[in-house]
Amino acid sequence: MATGGGMVPNRGDNRGGCHQNIGRERGRRRRRPPMELSSDRVLLWLFDVEKHQSPAEQLANELSPGEQTRARAFLQDQDRLAFLLGRGALRRLLSRCAPSVGEIGTLVTGPWGKPSLDTGAGHSPGVEFNISHSGGLVLLAATWGTPVGIDLEVPRPGVELQEILERFFSRGEVAEWHRLPPGLRSDGFYSLWTRKEAVVKALGRGLSLPLDSFQVTLDPREPCRLILAPPGTPPAEHWTVRDLTGDLPGCLGVQASPAFAALALPGSPFQYEYRPAEELLA
Repeated sequence: MATGGGMVPNRGDNRGGCHQNIGRERGRRRRRPPMELSSDRVLLWLFDVEKHQSPAEQLANELSPGEQTRARAFLQDQDRLAFLLGRGALRRLLSRCAPSVGEIGTLVTGPWGKPSLDTGAGHSPGVEFNISHSGGLVLLAATWGTPVGIDLEVPRPGVELQEILERFFSRGEVAEWHRLPPGLRSDGFYSLWTRKEAVVKALGRGLSLPLDSFQVTLDPREPCRLILAPPGTPPAEHWTVRDLTGDLPGCLGVQASPAFAALALPGSPFQYEYRPAEELLA
């Protein structure tokens, strides 16, 4: 999601369709044991730009020239550091997955901005991942064999929630939002947005998938679920959507969550596990 005089859908970690060589790790650092991924578990890493500024700057040396150019193009230092953390941590993760999938060579950006791996034979070796960042926080998700989508949003003041809802979301979602107590409508909006964005990002279809073409629940007091699946995808009962908002305070060591987050994948129920940020930063 992007805000700039209002919120509009902005999906994808990258722009255009680029290919970046992962190759061998840039620079010298201690080798770490291989990272084991499985199809029934999603691993999550949460990074805080304020806390991890120094590691973020060091990660810049491990990015490709194209990624370094992108990082320098950000106008806000917070956005630049978030990009460095996300892409740098991802590259370290992929290098540790290499023993499981063979020599990983290319990080490919799809037409709608979702990065994936290409072995050179035109297909992914099985590692699936997604990144989201907002307001100085970065969330990285990784699993094996099933596309995964994740979305993280830090609320910003001055957003016209009702206008965005009526413009982008389904009639059923708008009606459910109006049924919420007024004091819960902001939380309901961000719960809805992150859940829907997570679904879209799992599919990697960006703006080609209208947000009103599928439906999720939005009441922050209840477990989330997909009611109507996106066109051309498995039925709703074969999707798994998880709200992560309640996990964030414990991960960040704060009393109240500063953000909303959700995780989605088209498959059977799965477990998810938060890993220490230092695992990919040290």
